[in-house]
Amino acid sequence: MYQAFMSYSHAADDKLSPAIQAGLHNLARRWYQMRAVRVFRDKTSLSANPHLWSSIEEALGQSEYFVLLASPLSAKSPWVQREVQWWLSNRDSTKIIILLTDGELAWDAATQDFDWNRTTALPSHLRGRFSEEPLYVDFRWSHDSNQLSLRHTQFRSAILDIAATIRGIPKDELDGEDVRQHRRARWLATTAVLGILAFAIAAAWQAVVATRQRHRADAQTVEANKQRDRAQKGEKDANEQRDLAEERRKQAERENQIARSRELSVSALGQLNNDPELAMLLAVEAGKVTQTPEAEEALRQSLLEAHLRRVIAAKQGNVESLAFSPDGRKLATAGQNGSAKVWDLVTGKLLYSVPAGVSFVRVWFSPNGAFLLTDNSLAEVLIWNAATGQKVAEIKNVDSPRVSSESKLVVTISVGRAIVSEMETGKQIRTLAADGVEEAYFSSNGKWIVTAGKSNSVIIWDVATGNIVSRMTGLHARFSPDGGLVVTTGDDTTARIWSAGPGK
Repeated sequence: MYQAFMSYSHAADDKLSPAIQAGLHNLARRWYQMRAVRVFRDKTSLSANPHLWSSIEEALGQSEYFVLLASPLSAKSPWVQREVQWWLSNRDSTKIIILLTDGELAWDAATQDFDWNRTTALPSHLRGRFSEEPLYVDFRWSHDSNQLSLRHTQFRSAILDIAATIRGIPKDELDGEDVRQHRRARWLATTAVLGILAFAIAAAWQAVVATRQRHRADAQTVEANKQRDRAQKGEKDANEQRDLAEERRKQAERENQIARSRELSVSALGQLNNDPELAMLLAVEAGKVTQTPEAEEALRQSLLEAHLRRVIAAKQGNVESLAFSPDGRKLATAGQNGSAKVWDLVTGKLLYSVPAGVSFVRVWFSPNGAFLLTDNSLAEVLIWNAATGQKVAEIKNVDSPRVSSESKLVVTISVGRAIVSEMETGKQIRTLAADGVEEAYFSSNGKWIVTAGKSNSVIIWDVATGNIVSRMTGLHARFSPDGGLVVTTGDDTTARIWSAGPGK
């Protein structure tokens, strides 16, 4: 759909028309929007198409307003006349916005029509089409101006007149919104610069620490080898000395790997702005040497910088939910179009798309990366093979799936109850009945499930038996990474930490 269709003469307004289109796109545009108003202009909106008039007619049918750049040349243009005639035959003349770029417009109050003896800028098809004098915007000054941008006061005021009509917002409110969005953009840019500066300082410090650790690891390796040589000379304690030296050597190698991984991570972060692809390769290599928090962060940053924005903005459209695969090589996205898509983050290519339902769809990967889970507005949880996109199982009348750490079981919510099912079949094996359950999570070892909801009651369940292990209070609950603790929150703005087994 288009908010406006721009009709103009290429000979008269080939310079002005793109400037007006750009002004309408950018005025009061929010930072996450590609454009504030979608405007059809033949040079930017039409692909090479032998059926030119059919494409223009389709765009006219999808447009809310008709923006006519009026001039003597456009009044004589067969294409402009044909577009005006179509609009008058299929749309309301009150939806026509006139932009006078050359020539004259004269209104005759006595006849309630334009004075066609003096009016030179309009096609004759508009004769008798207006019941009162229409408001038009005068752009005749623009032919002598080189400042056709929103920074130019006169041009900005004219664009505000057009945008206020198209968007149905008073001109002063629209002007204020544009100022707010400009300030927000400046604030975001300043924040980004400060964040990059802080990250660069931290990266430099990590480089120094990594270098020191590598030197210390090298020294320990030399010392370990010396001790191993001395151990070989002994007769009684030869075996003990050798074992000790070997242990120190292994420790030195581990520290050397950590130092090398951190050094590669720092190099990857240093390449983010210059070469995101090289940054990603360095981050992957750092993870191959050994997994460190620095390597994981470098990989995340490089993937995000190199591919995520391109994949989502260019190919998916309206994304409401997304999930990374555990190995960081795939990205699943979903939204309100009823499908989920899985992308290769290394190449940016679409691997497959699955019909996950209707309306709003959410996505998850299982911890082992073998399964893709989706739920939708029909209260269905669908389980897919993450490698092929083939459906594995489906569970009806449930939502909010959570998968156990070994990816064998899935817990879902259905009418205030938690349902435990098998991943590969969708077969229900356990129902955990409680009052008003709204969320459920597995412990890291898969033995327990914690549920919480509106009843201000948090319950820990034994997955194997379905028996209650302990009770505590709260509206929300999560396990600690080792599964030994539970943190709860409630309406009193207080977080409480409990021991999971006794519930103390």
